Amino acid sequence: MSDNKGNEQKPNKSKIIISYSMGILMICIYLGIACLLGFTTFFDGSIFAKYKYPIAIIFLLYGLFRAYRLVRISKKSGSEDEV
Repeated sequence: MSDNKGNEQKPNKSKIIISYSMGILMICIYLGIACLLGFTTFFDGSIFAKYKYPIAIIFLLYGLFRAYRLVRISKKSGSEDEV
């Protein structure tokens, strides 16, 4: 059995770019749904009024959390590239 601890490979640039772009896309989707729920009447017929704003807040907070994680990971990987 071989150990891969000493043989760690860096992901190639195309996988990193795809990962970041998908992360940004999902952040935009979460924040967009939060705005649609909070500021428009788009979902009025399908969601009860008392659940509309709490769900919007949850989507907003999750989108901000994902943005924070993406920035933190990009800063971490950027500092490793300089070494």
